[in-house]
Amino acid sequence: MRQEADLHLRLSSHTINYSSSAKEYGLIIHSEVTIGYDAPWRQVRQLLIEAALATPGVTDEPRPFVLQTSLSDWYPVYQVNAYVRNAQELPRIYSILHQNIQDRFNEAGVEIMSPHYMAMRDGNDTTIPKNDQRSNPDYQNSSLKLKKQTEEKEPETEPTEKKQE
Repeated sequence: MRQEADLHLRLSSHTINYSSSAKEYGLIIHSEVTIGYDAPWRQVRQLLIEAALATPGVTDEPRPFVLQTSLSDWYPVYQVNAYVRNAQELPRIYSILHQNIQDRFNEAGVEIMSPHYMAMRDGNDTTIPKNDQRSNPDYQNSSLKLKKQTEEKEPETEPTEKKQE
């Protein structure tokens, strides 16, 4: 007679529902931006925290914080982290957070750009929308002014013959 072994599988009865636990403990969200090395990191950190705190749904406590996650060849990578309590609103919260990040950086005159875009511009104008530059009256375009050089033909001269002596 063959006896079959009873196989019992025990599952933990402890299940975490992050949507409901977010109401009590908070759920952390994050977003990354790359900013050139010419922007002071302390200013970038402050602008990201201000953008997070201005976002409806982000809590004041625990306070938003910023991590520098990478020092790439052309730019550092900044990650803003913030806590929310309403997980059902994540798409709306992320959208408003991204809008606030753009607004804060534009108001401060700090460009959010990638090196791929930078390679296609001549340095004369900023990428900050013109209507957002009004919030920073001290903003001036870079002193670098590139102009297209026109080809000038050298004056034609008649060949001179060497005199033989």
